[in-house]
Amino acid sequence: MNIRFQVDPDRLTLDDLIALEEESQSPRFIRDFMARFVVDDKGEYLEEGAAQKIVGALTLSELSGAAEQFKDAVETFTEGMVPKVTASP
Repeated sequence: MNIRFQVDPDRLTLDDLIALEEESQSPRFIRDFMARFVVDDKGEYLEEGAAQKIVGALTLSELSGAAEQFKDAVETFTEGMVPKVTASP
């Protein structure tokens, strides 16, 4: 199954990033979080319930590929956006 994700700054919050880091082991969280960013062939976001059904129907092999694609989309989007904290000498 081919799923497309689009990470949009108006859909992704700092709390989302924190939850992604803290709750990333929950299958329900993974399904619901990924579903928020599923788009159709025209780049339009799917209704959340429909997207949850699509993500929820993935086999574990398909989920692995989709999760990697989603992770890459988030990392590409957030790279350079979150300031790095460095210690002063």
